[in-house]
Amino acid sequence: MAQLFKTKPLMVEAIQWNGNNRSEVSDFCTTCYFTLHGHVKDLMIDPLESNEVVCINDFIVKTVTGKFVVYTPEAFIATFENV
Repeated sequence: MAQLFKTKPLMVEAIQWNGNNRSEVSDFCTTCYFTLHGHVKDLMIDPLESNEVVCINDFIVKTVTGKFVVYTPEAFIATFENV
């Protein structure tokens, strides 16, 4: 029989990629890297973790296990609140 579960209260660290904060993102996300496709610079999460493209305004969240996950602004706001 299925059971109901709720998430435990926890705090995570996060940074929002705005396209102009490369240094701050690099300091925060040790598995992020920047690539150049034509004239477009992309921010990526290490392919060994998730191989995700981080779009402008997306949030990069460091999970409790130390992995980095990308959230759209809408998903981030629905999931987290500022402390």
